[in-house]
Amino acid sequence: KYLKAFSDLGFSNENKDFIEFWSNFNDEIPAKDGFLYAFGDEVLDIKNGPTESLRKHVELPKNLYPLFNFEFDDYMFYDKDTDEVFLVLAPDLKKFINDRFYNKKWDSFLEFIKYQLKYKH
Repeated sequence: KYLKAFSDLGFSNENKDFIEFWSNFNDEIPAKDGFLYAFGDEVLDIKNGPTESLRKHVELPKNLYPLFNFEFDDYMFYDKDTDEVFLVLAPDLKKFINDRFYNKKWDSFLEFIKYQLKYKH
Protein backbone atom coordinates (compact mmCIF):
# COMPACT_ATOMS: atom_id res chain seq x y z
CA LYS A 1 0.00 0.00 0.00
CA TYR A 2 2.88 2.39 0.69
CA LEU A 3 4.64 1.77 -2.63
CA LYS A 4 1.64 2.92 -4.65
CA ALA A 5 1.16 5.98 -2.44
CA PHE A 6 4.83 6.96 -2.84
CA SER A 7 4.60 6.43 -6.60
CA ASP A 8 1.43 8.53 -6.81
CA LEU A 9 3.35 11.40 -5.16
CA GLY A 10 6.14 11.17 -7.74
CA PHE A 11 8.70 9.31 -5.66
CA SER A 12 10.94 7.11 -7.81
CA ASN A 13 13.96 4.83 -7.76
CA GLU A 14 16.04 7.89 -6.81
CA ASN A 15 14.22 7.75 -3.46
CA LYS A 16 14.54 3.99 -2.94
CA ASP A 17 16.18 4.17 0.51
CA PHE A 18 13.56 6.64 1.73
CA ILE A 19 10.68 4.57 0.34
CA GLU A 20 12.04 1.30 1.68
CA PHE A 21 12.65 2.71 5.14
CA TRP A 22 9.21 4.29 5.59
CA SER A 23 7.41 1.32 4.00
CA ASN A 24 8.99 -1.02 6.55
CA PHE A 25 9.50 1.10 9.66
CA ASN A 26 6.44 3.30 9.70
CA ASP A 27 6.27 4.45 13.30
CA GLU A 28 7.37 7.40 15.38
CA ILE A 29 11.08 6.69 15.73
CA PRO A 30 13.37 8.10 18.42
CA ALA A 31 16.43 9.53 16.67
CA LYS A 32 19.50 11.53 17.60
CA ASP A 33 17.91 14.92 16.81
CA GLY A 34 14.35 14.11 17.94
CA PHE A 35 11.46 11.82 17.08
CA LEU A 36 10.90 11.12 13.41
CA TYR A 37 7.29 11.32 12.31
CA ALA A 38 5.53 8.15 11.03
CA PHE A 39 5.91 9.31 7.43
CA GLY A 40 4.30 6.24 5.84
CA ASP A 41 0.97 7.26 7.37
CA GLU A 42 1.48 10.76 6.01
CA VAL A 43 1.94 9.38 2.48
CA LEU A 44 -1.34 7.48 2.71
CA ASP A 45 -3.23 10.68 3.65
CA ILE A 46 -1.00 13.52 2.46
CA LYS A 47 -3.83 16.08 2.26
CA ASN A 48 -4.56 15.91 5.99
CA GLY A 49 -1.08 15.94 7.50
CA PRO A 50 1.83 18.24 8.28
CA THR A 51 3.06 18.33 4.68
CA GLU A 52 -0.09 19.91 3.29
CA SER A 53 -0.38 22.27 6.25
CA LEU A 54 3.16 23.56 5.68
CA ARG A 55 2.51 23.91 1.95
CA LYS A 56 -0.54 26.03 2.71
CA HIS A 57 0.78 28.14 5.61
CA VAL A 58 4.47 28.70 4.80
CA GLU A 59 4.56 27.83 1.07
CA LEU A 60 6.73 24.73 1.53
CA PRO A 61 7.97 23.72 -1.93
CA LYS A 62 6.46 20.56 -3.46
CA ASN A 63 9.76 18.67 -3.39
CA LEU A 64 10.12 18.95 0.42
CA TYR A 65 8.50 16.68 3.00
CA PRO A 66 8.66 17.17 6.78
CA LEU A 67 10.03 14.34 8.92
CA PHE A 68 9.11 15.96 12.25
CA ASN A 69 5.51 16.68 13.15
CA PHE A 70 4.27 19.87 14.80
CA GLU A 71 5.18 18.70 18.31
CA PHE A 72 8.71 19.97 17.66
CA ASP A 73 9.81 23.57 17.35
CA ASP A 74 12.39 22.75 14.69
CA TYR A 75 12.02 21.12 11.27
CA MET A 76 13.55 18.20 9.42
CA PHE A 77 12.88 18.07 5.67
CA TYR A 78 13.47 15.43 3.02
CA ASP A 79 14.07 16.73 -0.51
CA LYS A 80 12.49 14.29 -2.95
CA ASP A 81 14.43 15.73 -5.89
CA THR A 82 17.92 15.39 -4.39
CA ASP A 83 17.53 12.72 -1.63
CA GLU A 84 19.04 15.25 0.82
CA VAL A 85 17.77 15.84 4.35
CA PHE A 86 17.90 19.20 6.13
CA LEU A 87 17.60 20.19 9.78
CA VAL A 88 16.15 23.69 10.07
CA LEU A 89 15.74 25.52 13.36
CA ALA A 90 12.32 27.12 13.77
CA PRO A 91 13.54 30.75 13.53
CA ASP A 92 15.22 29.90 10.21
CA LEU A 93 12.21 28.35 8.46
CA LYS A 94 11.51 31.28 6.13
CA LYS A 95 15.23 31.60 5.28
CA PHE A 96 15.27 27.91 4.40
CA ILE A 97 12.22 28.17 2.17
CA ASN A 98 13.43 31.34 0.45
CA ASP A 99 17.21 30.82 0.32
CA ARG A 100 17.82 27.16 1.26
CA PHE A 101 19.49 28.24 4.54
CA TYR A 102 19.77 25.26 6.88
CA ASN A 103 21.45 24.30 10.14
CA LYS A 104 22.53 20.78 9.18
CA LYS A 105 22.44 18.78 5.93
CA TRP A 106 22.87 15.14 4.97
CA ASP A 107 23.69 14.33 1.34
CA SER A 108 21.40 11.29 1.25
CA PHE A 109 18.58 9.76 3.22
CA LEU A 110 20.74 6.71 3.91
CA GLU A 111 23.48 8.91 5.40
CA PHE A 112 20.85 10.73 7.45
CA ILE A 113 19.14 7.64 8.84
CA LYS A 114 22.45 6.00 9.77
CA TYR A 115 23.42 9.14 11.68
CA GLN A 116 20.03 9.50 13.37
CA LEU A 117 19.86 5.86 14.46
CA LYS A 118 23.55 5.87 15.47
CA TYR A 119 24.27 2.99 13.09
CA LYS A 120 27.91 2.07 12.84
CA HIS A 121 29.13 -0.42 10.26
